[in-house]
Amino acid sequence: MSFLTEQVKADLLRDIESFAEATDRFYKKEVSIRDYKGYSGGFGSFAERGAGSGMFRMRLPGGRIRHEHLGFIADVIERYELPVIHCTTGQSLQFHKLDGKRIVALFKECHAKGIYSRGCGGNYIHNITGPALSGVHPAEQFVVAPYVAIMSEYILSQILYIDLPNKFKTAFVGDYETASHGRFKDIGFLAKPEGRFDVYAAGGIGAASAQGVCVGRDVVPEDILYYMKAMLLMSSEEGDRTSHTKGRTRFILARLGEEAFVARYKEFLARVQAEENLAFTLPVEPKRGIAVASDANVQAASHDVAVLTHPRIGAQKQAGLYYVSYHPVGGTIPREVFLALLHYLSNSEGTEIRLTGEEGLYIVNLTAEEAKAVAAMTEDGARTRFEASVSCIGSTVCQIGFQDSQGLLATCIRRLREEGLSHAYLPKIHISGCPSSCGTHQVGHIGFHGAVKLVDKKPVPGFTMFVGGSEEHGRERFGKQLGVMAATDIPEFFVALAKLLQDAKLPYEAWIGDHQEELEALAGKFI
Repeated sequence: MSFLTEQVKADLLRDIESFAEATDRFYKKEVSIRDYKGYSGGFGSFAERGAGSGMFRMRLPGGRIRHEHLGFIADVIERYELPVIHCTTGQSLQFHKLDGKRIVALFKECHAKGIYSRGCGGNYIHNITGPALSGVHPAEQFVVAPYVAIMSEYILSQILYIDLPNKFKTAFVGDYETASHGRFKDIGFLAKPEGRFDVYAAGGIGAASAQGVCVGRDVVPEDILYYMKAMLLMSSEEGDRTSHTKGRTRFILARLGEEAFVARYKEFLARVQAEENLAFTLPVEPKRGIAVASDANVQAASHDVAVLTHPRIGAQKQAGLYYVSYHPVGGTIPREVFLALLHYLSNSEGTEIRLTGEEGLYIVNLTAEEAKAVAAMTEDGARTRFEASVSCIGSTVCQIGFQDSQGLLATCIRRLREEGLSHAYLPKIHISGCPSSCGTHQVGHIGFHGAVKLVDKKPVPGFTMFVGGSEEHGRERFGKQLGVMAATDIPEFFVALAKLLQDAKLPYEAWIGDHQEELEALAGKFI
């Protein structure tokens, strides 16, 4: 059974002319930013700072850019002259600095090619995140990518028919993953090696961040749609509609308490199981793609050892195939690099791009020669954990951003280079331009969100600092807020921290256990 019927596809497109009209009126200054945002988000678009341009977001379930879409994306980047390409923490692609006509045209063309951006923003079910290396990672025992695909089809069949009070986010977590946001979503499906899921609900990062609570253990894969529908109904019927901020599911949990929340959720689950038939058939995967068997084609001896000496090339579970990791600094991919990559891969059978939840990419299903070529194409990317830090698009583009998160990361990297200091010991950091948490600042070893600091009684750009967050699977926690640093002081803080770590000859993660007070004292000099 497929949920993505021709009728569903038509329904997803039914309001496009109204969106086109609203977009035209907005860019003619006939509609306010506030009113337009309430409409455009449902089409994967938001206006940018200054209201003279906008962005368009592609819905890419699990971050997968499938082989059949590689050439198409290259074509629209060239034809529509798309200048800014950003990878998001929601495993989507965002195209920035667009006029209204290009946004509407992109929505239509993507829909025709099977990339459905309806509900990619606003009070809808957003893009599903999932394990970027599902189906190819050697340590994976339970391949969840096909379940991400079927869940995405199901969501698209529901997206226009369930009235949600705020956005709704979904995550799948692979059994091989050490980092997990499964407990930071409205619903999360955490894979277990034996082929079942633990299900968590009502988590979220942002205002009143919360970890989700377990609503199902050892759930068989055949039941996942029932668990999803139950949570959607609970969000719709129990969510707060008096305050948009409080419309997220974590506020239901806060209001009811864990025990009552789980009991109420199970009432919704029983109702769905009694009233609906949500049986499904998994989609067929391409031959040179995902191996569904738990130990499919693991033949380490058939991999080229010389190729694997490259630090960004890894061996897949499939014999003779490889993946390449690539993290563009700040998550913004240089246009010409991305075009070259897309054109090359579109002519290589079965290849895919997988976006990560930390603004990076994996290029998968490569032969040894293809892996070497792709690694050479992507040499501009991050070379250290610090350079691979997470940063939202920031206030130079985003209409609600407080500060320039992209600029802060670039300045920190440049300042360390000026001092001749190695990044090798510094951790990956997370930067959000505002408290909205697009840079997931609460779960980084060190995180920042845009703020304002008073210096000599005058406001200057600043960032609130957090330390001690963790996205490690089984050890998830939110960071401790320390205070606000002036943006100009943050690079100097990292210069000082890099010197401490370099003297200790220890990476941050090994050093911090015995030096928490020293870190806070150092930060205090700049706060």
